[in-house]
Amino acid sequence: MKTNKKCILGIFIFLNLLSYGQNAAIFLHSKEPASLIISKPIDGNIYNEYYPTDTISLQAYEYISFPVSTKKWSVIRCFIPGKAALDIFVEKNSKVMINIENQKIEFSGDNANVNNLINNNFTNCNFEEDKKINEVIDSIFNNKLETSFGEKIIVNPQAALLNTIFAKIFTKLSKTDSVSSDGLNYFFKNLGYRIGYRMLKKFDKNKFDTTFNKGTEIYIDKNIGSYSYGKYFADLYFSFLFNELDKEKKDSLIYLYTNNKETFGSYARYLLAPYDVQLSLFFDAFILQYKFGVNEFNKEKMFNYLMNKYPSSKSVEILRKNIQEDLDDKKELETVFLANDSVSSFKDLSKDTYLINKYLFIDVWASWCMPCRAEFTHNKALDKLLSKYNNIEKIYISIDEDKDSWKSAIKNHNLSGYHILANTKLKEYLNKNIYDSEGITIPRYILLDTQGSIIHKNMKRPSTLEELQKELDYLLNNN
Repeated sequence: MKTNKKCILGIFIFLNLLSYGQNAAIFLHSKEPASLIISKPIDGNIYNEYYPTDTISLQAYEYISFPVSTKKWSVIRCFIPGKAALDIFVEKNSKVMINIENQKIEFSGDNANVNNLINNNFTNCNFEEDKKINEVIDSIFNNKLETSFGEKIIVNPQAALLNTIFAKIFTKLSKTDSVSSDGLNYFFKNLGYRIGYRMLKKFDKNKFDTTFNKGTEIYIDKNIGSYSYGKYFADLYFSFLFNELDKEKKDSLIYLYTNNKETFGSYARYLLAPYDVQLSLFFDAFILQYKFGVNEFNKEKMFNYLMNKYPSSKSVEILRKNIQEDLDDKKELETVFLANDSVSSFKDLSKDTYLINKYLFIDVWASWCMPCRAEFTHNKALDKLLSKYNNIEKIYISIDEDKDSWKSAIKNHNLSGYHILANTKLKEYLNKNIYDSEGITIPRYILLDTQGSIIHKNMKRPSTLEELQKELDYLLNNN
């Protein structure tokens, strides 16, 4: 049976190779249904963690493939909800195979050893390997901090790997024919950035000041944005440098590019980054504003800055679409705030004039909840889905303590619809009847029937819309 499956996979891959030509290709196989959110590199080879470029729905025992264009090598982010987040290393003309079975993910094909090493050990935070990284960092920190040491870590973070267990792994793999030099170099350079990032986090302000000679320009690799941990390293490094500037120098830096401090907000530190690095850092910051529904800088002014500096970049074109959607969404907010003084249960809620004899889809949230904010980005698709069903309303139940923060978040996230601020009795009801008295965790999605009885106390999230739709189809058709 195994031989037959391998033959089928071999034929499938061979036929696809004929069509892909010079492109790299990733082949996927799963023994169970799986949804995959793919984020391909943007603007050449910039690592893309936050902006999905493709979504793949994989059925049980199905084989799927997709091409990847790359000049030399690239890393593709693949998020499998409920299972893993993968970083897939591919080279020009290479073929990478991924098999998904339960909670286990295996790579085969080109650079399988590198991909298994990246994902089974580091991307998914394997405890033993994480412990080894901490041992490397602790051993370095046990030595005296000197200027030369600081420069060694910042200019070449990979230097921290010398004479460690990772150097032995490097030597062993370098003698293996199935691993390319680019694949091996990517793994160890990215690992070096990870250790460098951890090193910077251990510095306090005084140690950082004494570690670097003032006026010394530290070289940052222009390709650092191609590495997943390279971006984290660069973000923290420029944060340190920016914090070393006095107020006058910070203002001079900002006003060199804009007459409004709100243009860059807390991300003004990225203005210190080289031209090739700056775009990838600002792009990630921009996308995260939408992902978590926050406004840490003036999006329109920031966009104008990036458009003028990088007029032909794909990143700017993506941001242009988001900005336009923002402008289209700036319509009058339609909210209904429900009285909460007499609401101590779902039965009470269902008696409200607006909600009588309605099925209720409840979103339990709070203004301070970042995962809640991330789910709000799927509200358009959720509203469209709910509109397909008869007699159902969405209602937001906030567990906020501060009324002003609650109303401010509703406005910032454009949350049209029905809202209620949970009082003490309603919170106690939620804790007992939804969370089995184990404490309220959010976000949480609940479905009620027309009489306020609980149909389902833990619905799928809007971010997994297909699965949520299946639940709603089944539950509403059987109640």
